Order: sequence, then C-alpha cells, then structure tokens
Amino acid sequence: PHSNILQAVPDRFGLVHLVYQKLENGQAYYSQETPNGWTPPQPLIGQAPANAFYEPHMVIDDRGAAHLVWRDYSFIYYAGPAWATTADTTTLSQSVTIPADMATPTLSFLYQAGGVQNSASRLRLALDDGVNNTTLWNPAENSLTWRHTTIDLTPWAGQTVRLTFRLAQAADAPLAWAALDEITLGAAHPDVWVTADRTSALPNEQATHTLTYGNRGGAAAAQARLTYTLPPELAFVSASPPPVSTAPLVWELGDLPVKSAAQTLTVTVRVAPSAAPFSTLSSTAVIAVSGPELETLNNSAQGVTFVGRSIYLPLIVR
Repeated sequence: PHSNILQAVPDRFGLVHLVYQKLENGQAYYSQETPNGWTPPQPLIGQAPANAFYEPHMVIDDRGAAHLVWRDYSFIYYAGPAWATTADTTTLSQSVTIPADMATPTLSFLYQAGGVQNSASRLRLALDDGVNNTTLWNPAENSLTWRHTTIDLTPWAGQTVRLTFRLAQAADAPLAWAALDEITLGAAHPDVWVTADRTSALPNEQATHTLTYGNRGGAAAAQARLTYTLPPELAFVSASPPPVSTAPLVWELGDLPVKSAAQTLTVTVRVAPSAAPFSTLSSTAVIAVSGPELETLNNSAQGVTFVGRSIYLPLIVR
C-alpha cells in the first residue's frame, strides 16, 4: 500500500520479477517471486541525486535472470546477475567404445550455453584415447536456445576413449552455464540432393539452367560429383563454375560438410535451330558420393527447357 509498482515481468517459469518504489522516500527495489515466497528486496542504488529513478526497463532471460536498465538525471544504470568471484571447473565424463564396423560413428547432442561468449570462461569437449587429449568442440558463442551438434569419431573407430565435457568458469566474469541433452553415439550417412529449374528459349536462342545441390545428412559427403546430361537439341555454351568435362558436363564438388547450405551452379545452353517449337527438352542432373548414402531418391533431377516463349496476354471482358 505504500509502494508504487513500476514493472512486474513474469519469467518462463511463471514467477514474477518486480521493481517498485517506496512512496515515503522514493527508493527503488527489486524482488523476485519464488515457490517459497518473495526474495528480500534489493535496493537499486547508484542514483544521483538520491532517489532519482526514471524509465526502468526490465527483461528476463531464458535462465530466469532479470536484467534492469534505468536512468537518473545524468546517467544510465544496469543491474543484472552477479558475476563469479572465483574460478571453477565442472566436468561430465564418460568412457565409450566406438565400434570398428560402425558406418561413420558420430557423436550427437543438444546444448545450451551462456557466459562463454567473449569471455575467459569456456565450454569444451575433449577426447582422450590414452595417448592424446584432443579438443573436439569449443563453441565461441552463447546459445540460449537448443542447438544440435554432430562430431565425426571415425578416427577413433575400434578404440575405447573417454569423452569429457568441461565448463571452465573464469574469475570476475559473467556466470557461465551449460545444459546438455540427448547425447548419443551412432552411425551417420550423407544425404546429397540436387534440383534443376525450368526455363524457356526459342530455337537458336540461349537459355540458362540453375542447378542447386547440398548435403542434408548427418555425415560429410566425400568426393561428391555432379553430372548434367544435355539432350541433342541443347548445345553447351558455358558454365559457372566451369565443369571438368563437357560430355557429359561434370563437376567435382569435393567433400560436402554435414547439413551443408544449398549451393548453386549455372549452365548456359543454346537451343538448336532445328528444335521443334512448343516441345519440351529434358536434361538430367545426377549427384553421387564415394560411399553409402541415407537415401538416393533425391540424387537426380530433370532440368526442363520449353522451346518457345511465354507471353502474358491480359484478357479483357467487355
């Protein structure tokens, strides 16, 4: 009854964070609701002159921590989670035998992390095979949402190794935290795909085909090769990037990484003067890799060239 509520913000757990100001002296306070009641009021100090507290803005992060900004007559202030005063390290370790006959043995897990971006605090995953200790993963940015990560363990197939997640907290730094889920070891395969577009041109004109490809699988695609076979009515003119062969057109794409972004290449062709008007010419694109795949139904596509030209003719009804 003797306070003025300035902000009340619920977190994702349904608990309220409150900023209020006492009417008798203008002092501002922060308090958080907990399952057992409210935390003791924390005075929001730093105002100059005393009790000048304007335009508070509070947000709650995914960890349920409050961040508050306000101003007085001359300055802007921030209050948030306390920093760590001492250094500390937390580890999660497990020995595992990697089957020698497993196809592309892959470690898969989900993670969230905070306090590791631009900080001496670090989150890392290391593998110890009894001879060497190898850092497999060391994210350099925070992630307040779940992210999926896969790591190829093929170099250690047939060995028993120890995997260790290590969270190092630096002193005088923001609190570092991490969450891990669905940590699994299993086989993974590449899954390359290709698409080809539809275009049109008149006889003796040029047309440009765009081929799009990628790897949506959980393992890298080794030595990917793309071929594009043209019908007799289409003559090759140029391509970007250039192919290594033109009969048929062949591109050596190298290794495509796990869940790679879509990539494109373009092919310019000329329609033969003898091509029948209004006919459809089909070109075949095929992508392949050196090893087994998850599935191959998406490894080929048809590029279509319509011999003619589409013209928009508006229809006027009288």
